[in-house]
Amino acid sequence: MPVLVKSGGILPTRTDYTQNQQQPLTQLTLSVAAGADGSFSLYQDSGEGTGPSATTPVTWNDAGRTLTVGAATGTYPGAATARAYTLRLSNAVAPTAVSVDGAQLPETAWAYNPDSRTVTVNTASLPVGSAHTVTLTGSAAGNPVSGEVLGPDGRCLAVRGGISADRQPIEQQACDHSAGQLVTPPAGGAVKVLGKCLDAADGNTAAGTPVQLYTCNTTGAQSWQLRANGTLVNPQSGRCLDVPAGGIAQLADCSAAATQVWRFPPAQLSGPGGQCADVAGADPASATAVQLYTCNSSDAQRWSAPGDGTLRALGKCLDVNNGLTANNTPVQLWDCNASGAQTWVMQADGSLLNPQSGRCLDDPDNAGAPGDRLRIHDCNQTAAQHFRLGT
Repeated sequence: MPVLVKSGGILPTRTDYTQNQQQPLTQLTLSVAAGADGSFSLYQDSGEGTGPSATTPVTWNDAGRTLTVGAATGTYPGAATARAYTLRLSNAVAPTAVSVDGAQLPETAWAYNPDSRTVTVNTASLPVGSAHTVTLTGSAAGNPVSGEVLGPDGRCLAVRGGISADRQPIEQQACDHSAGQLVTPPAGGAVKVLGKCLDAADGNTAAGTPVQLYTCNTTGAQSWQLRANGTLVNPQSGRCLDVPAGGIAQLADCSAAATQVWRFPPAQLSGPGGQCADVAGADPASATAVQLYTCNSSDAQRWSAPGDGTLRALGKCLDVNNGLTANNTPVQLWDCNASGAQTWVMQADGSLLNPQSGRCLDDPDNAGAPGDRLRIHDCNQTAAQHFRLGT
């Protein structure tokens, strides 16, 4: 049912649970209509009886483009001590940057939909006992095409010195959103920064081969595949991008070690028929269908792989309905919950395996048509099951 929200209105929603014991309020969506200031008091209790409760003030400052979630007052049995927020800001322009509590977020944490003029921002889990701010700055035409690539220690993949010369080493640095840290997800296999490509030096394939910056040339030394476990694979060598502590980037035998897990900017999940995996209607509600649709770079098609085996869009996870394992079970968007229904493994043949079911993400009948509802099906190495992160 459509809900009309006036400018400055704040509408809280969550996945459908009736009692706190079913799922504490650890995730909350705040839909805000830009255009005026607004405020709201969030009431929370256990969902049983008339016992104790908590309230949290929420305000929107339109001129400053800032959402403030105040510290909670009161508590109740089983109350969450930390909560992740999804801000859905409508009637908005695309920002150039988004910050939470003054710290700029990586590009994996927000997205823009130009059709609905909606910005979606996902925060980490934040303590409910203190106040927090989400601030948007700048104005852009759409979603960024590049962004920071975070390693396991929170530092960023970077070109040494931010210098665009051929053979410049790739290393990790403290994240600062400088040009030498703005990296594209794979596009045509190429990973670009400063207008050049990540390159296995001299086309070598041995473990320990340095990975450098080099003029793009479409060779196998510059072809990369991003996997759901966060590793970046060079198919020519069969090895992964690795940055040892204090060292420069190199090829190494793929092991999913911490030095090989990267959080790239969101990318399209390209699939059969040249279509993309798409959250139907760009609706971030849990249980929304995931389908094939014409690739359009909207927020409904910006998927990220944080390195835990999940694939995420709009702050939620690609999920097999109800955790079922039977052939033809459809997939959907759902609150991330670390279950087997949300674990995906990129296979060498390009398929996405759900290990819990032993089945692969699949386009029914290999139709490759916009609107095809994606499902799991027996892995069969056909084009109906070929997906890749990036274009």
